[in-house]
Amino acid sequence: LEEGAGKDWERGEIPERKLDPLFARAARAVAAEGGASVSLVQRKFNVGYSRAGRIVDQLAEHRVIGGYQGSKSREVLMNLPDVDDLLEKIGLE
Repeated sequence: LEEGAGKDWERGEIPERKLDPLFARAARAVAAEGGASVSLVQRKFNVGYSRAGRIVDQLAEHRVIGGYQGSKSREVLMNLPDVDDLLEKIGLE
């Protein structure tokens, strides 16, 4: 472990997970597409299933898309201007 690792936990703080480098591009893509799925992210960005799944989970955590709906595509909750506002707010713009 790195020196000081775990100090955030001791103070009761939970460090935010790092967003995938493709998060911003994926957020814009699903907003433009009007639907989101792991397979869409895989195809558009040429990534594997696990990474695409993590990106989709991050999009859902940030309320860009809705939750899992079985075999249906996930609902997109933000339009492009909303996505741009979110990206600016979290420092990815």
